[in-house]
Amino acid sequence: MKMEDIRAKSQDELKDMILSSKRELFNLRFQQAASESFNTNRFGELRRDIARAKTALTQKINGEPVKVAKKPAKAKAAKKTNA
Repeated sequence: MKMEDIRAKSQDELKDMILSSKRELFNLRFQQAASESFNTNRFGELRRDIARAKTALTQKINGEPVKVAKKPAKAKAAKKTNA
């Protein structure tokens, strides 16, 4: 889920999202232990979504300004000189 979508949610929606993501992560661990076939990439997605939601919730609670990461400018290639 994108951070813009997460920031648009209210505090209650973020708390519900965190709770449901944690439940899903818990169920995935049981599926892994039972050797059932499932999408292993979902572990990382869920962990990142939980972290994003917790960050957005903390920012909303503390009233911190939203920090938007800027993409770094591309470095110009240095010209080689024949010496």
